[in-house]
Amino acid sequence: MLLNSLIAVNFIIPLLGMIIFCVNKKGLKVDHVFLFSAGFLYFWIMPLMTYQFKIDKIYNEIMVAYNKSYVAATTISEKVFANSFGVENYIVSDDIYIKYLIILFCIYAAFILGEFVSCKIKYKPKIISVFSIKPLDVILYIYLGVLIFMTIVSYDYYFKGFAQIITLTSFSLKAQMIALNIFLLTLMYMYFLNSKKLDRFNNIFINKYFVVYVASSLFLLSLGNRTWFICGVVSFFVVYTNYYKRISYKYFLVGTVIFFIFFLGIIPNIRAGNSDRITIFYTILLTLFDPFAMFNGLKYYLINNGIDYFNYPIILFSKIIGIIPSHLIPNKSDYYTSLSDIGVDYTSIQAAFHTFPLLMIHFGIIGSILLAFISPIVLQYLKQSAHLKASYITIVAYLAAPFFRDFDNYAIKIVLQMSIIMPILYLIICYISARFEKHKNI
Repeated sequence: MLLNSLIAVNFIIPLLGMIIFCVNKKGLKVDHVFLFSAGFLYFWIMPLMTYQFKIDKIYNEIMVAYNKSYVAATTISEKVFANSFGVENYIVSDDIYIKYLIILFCIYAAFILGEFVSCKIKYKPKIISVFSIKPLDVILYIYLGVLIFMTIVSYDYYFKGFAQIITLTSFSLKAQMIALNIFLLTLMYMYFLNSKKLDRFNNIFINKYFVVYVASSLFLLSLGNRTWFICGVVSFFVVYTNYYKRISYKYFLVGTVIFFIFFLGIIPNIRAGNSDRITIFYTILLTLFDPFAMFNGLKYYLINNGIDYFNYPIILFSKIIGIIPSHLIPNKSDYYTSLSDIGVDYTSIQAAFHTFPLLMIHFGIIGSILLAFISPIVLQYLKQSAHLKASYITIVAYLAAPFFRDFDNYAIKIVLQMSIIMPILYLIICYISARFEKHKNI
């Protein structure tokens, strides 16, 4: 009874959070509250709720009624999913799940409390008095050169289909293309939101920054990385609804459902060569694939590890070296502190780590709650800043998935490197360039 009640509470509260902070008579706002709440429900609550309330059995019964040739391989169940990943179907006790849900509630409550506090703070954006965005063009051309070079030397990897991509021995191209794509996205917003063209949202689509970003996105999508492409699309909703006009939540809901089913359900079938299995029910199954897959990793962690109240994030700190380019330090991973080094027994499922165990490993219960409280305050500052709105957009857009399935890379690469260090570096370059021009004209 208590377990069911906690699941219901953890389902209802995020919905209320989205309604209170993101919905009004003017429409819907896609911001950090909306995306964190949606991810909270999708990745952290839905799998447990599905199994606990027997929603999977209802789905399977509908599938049988819809298609008499329905086979067990497409069944949604804990056992089938575990077997498909070659792991044991771990049985977690109600007491452990209750502790998990209580911690989740505290994390979300702290996040919402932090949002309430951030709304009361009067931020005073500081404007750089001497500033020019012209140097961003040079940076764009450098990135374009890198994109062209990568395309030429690695052309055999693009537009091959996922079935062929997974047979290739080198996967470093994907990581490099993801990084370049996010660099270009942040740079595009740095240019647009610091230019004189931001009076109209449509202007973002009629500049060279957008063209180069789209080109890199298409190459990245051809490698089978639809998640990063989707996050890029989400970023445009973040910009439009936070800095221009809210959108009708009815149209947004319909559009989001269609969009996510297409990219998370239909596209995976096509790229795996299963175009003959594109049915509405199998598409829904693949759309929900990621959270159910990672749920197996969560169960393994909960059974085999205790949860501390506070931890020092030594693993995260050790991975800061990952910011340094690989050609300078080819064996960077050798310097990382591993989970086994600190006595943690946890593994990924399908190369994805459930974020809850990582938060507990890095920060513990109290540390994770404090992080949840501080995050919206910092995000509100970036959102209202004079020159770092691009940082807010990038951080928030990638809350849609990378935060929940690849937290370490999200924290180090996307937040620290691409959304903080690089934008500040861009601003310094723009400031120095403007000062030099001013001094030259005197």
